[in-house]
Amino acid sequence: MGTHLEAIRIYMGKAQMEIARLDVENAAAHETYYQAVNLYRKADRLALEIIRSTRELEYRDRSEDIGMDAVYAVVEQALQRVDAVAADLGIDLPPAPDEAPTASVSDVYEALLNTGQRINQLLERQFSPSDVYQQVTKALNITLALFDRFPGERRVTQEPEWTPGKKPGDVYQVLLDCHAVVRDIAQRSGIDVLALSATPKSSPYRPGEVYDIATLLVSELNYIYAAVPGLSQPAASYFPGRKFPSDVHQRARRLHQTLIRLDELIARRPGWRQTERG
Repeated sequence: MGTHLEAIRIYMGKAQMEIARLDVENAAAHETYYQAVNLYRKADRLALEIIRSTRELEYRDRSEDIGMDAVYAVVEQALQRVDAVAADLGIDLPPAPDEAPTASVSDVYEALLNTGQRINQLLERQFSPSDVYQQVTKALNITLALFDRFPGERRVTQEPEWTPGKKPGDVYQVLLDCHAVVRDIAQRSGIDVLALSATPKSSPYRPGEVYDIATLLVSELNYIYAAVPGLSQPAASYFPGRKFPSDVHQRARRLHQTLIRLDELIARRPGWRQTERG
């Protein structure tokens, strides 16, 4: 798909920009599937902007049934959306290789992330801090639902102090810190999630790159939530209106504090997933 996106980029006259690269280890099929769905939505959004065409993707919520065949099926549909854009623009595309190269699940995950960021650069309506804020709020609401296992325990209910002048890169770092705590929570709970590390980037981070980390957090927390029976439904997350990076940074710091508090409670009660609600 990368060569097809490159052909579209050149046709559109878009500058080639550095992307945020993440090193991923221990990715599972269900995590990779979620990232493939994210890629499809971006490809469909690109098609909507350029050829005014959208196509719904059937989403499979039962992560235990998802294998890499489902991942590749979604990627193929995303490629079809990209190729529809190229065909509408009259771009001649190179033929697809006869066989896909052998790659680990983590390699596929990284490739999906990188490809998604390349689509981000082609979009007319870029992802905004408001989009990121909505995803961070969704992650926070899932985390708060996990507190059902700890009735009466203190929660983080206040937003930390708002700091002006924050940039997307500041939010990116806080969300990486959040993922480290999520991984610790998962390991304490007997749940496998991927390991993540960031390669330093010389150019400024963009909201679309931060958005990808936020959606990753949502997918991991959803997976943990699904492994704990009897929890209340997380509160809905609505589009918040105009937000700035400092607003997102404030909400991300609250998420981080809430995750740390949950991790402390789980450390004292390792069997928390099997405990009946009080």
